[in-house]
Amino acid sequence: MPSQLDIQTKSTTLSPNVELNVELECRASSSFKNDCTTLYPNVELNVELECRASSTFKNYCTTQYPNVKLNVELECRTSSSFKNYCTTLYPNVELNV
Repeated sequence: MPSQLDIQTKSTTLSPNVELNVELECRASSSFKNDCTTLYPNVELNVELECRASSTFKNYCTTQYPNVKLNVELECRTSSSFKNYCTTLYPNVELNV
């Protein structure tokens, strides 16, 4: 298990009927940075950060169309942060943090 994990997505487009799962487990800290994401209908994005020190999820610009699920789970012993800068949610969208 590594001591630190970082994932950065610059531009992600998930077309209909897609599921993307990101799971980070580490000893120290982990971060997931999401710059620009478009989630089309019937898409599921799951992010799970699990570590002993700190977890950070940064979400800069996300557009979620109908019937989309975004799940973010931060689990750590020290601190967790969720930063959401600009998100557009259309009808029938589920956001779980």
